[in-house]
Amino acid sequence: PASGLHPAAMTPADPRSLGLRVPNHALALEILAATGPLATTSANRSGQPALVRLEDIAQQFPQVQVLSPSASGVEPHGQPSPAETQPQTPQPQTPQPSTIVAWQRQGWQVLRQGAIALSL
Repeated sequence: PASGLHPAAMTPADPRSLGLRVPNHALALEILAATGPLATTSANRSGQPALVRLEDIAQQFPQVQVLSPSASGVEPHGQPSPAETQPQTPQPQTPQPSTIVAWQRQGWQVLRQGAIALSL
């Protein structure tokens, strides 16, 4: 549940809600391993189709720096980072967006059916 500990701008549609996401993408997992949990927004505007290609994300959000797997990065001990060994424009691991569910007093509700099929 949302609380006063997170900015209302993170959930403009419903400031009483808070979304949690567990990614299944090598670059995202590498970043999270280095930083720990992050408070971020999604790469698409609410109600709009999911953006899955880096080029589309950069076009939709020109003011935001987009991390590219080809970005220069070196792990400790001089080893290339896993991101450096990936293709310039990675294909999404799944063409489907994330599944979004909400908990309400009545139980779980599927807001968007995505890569994980749920029937609640």
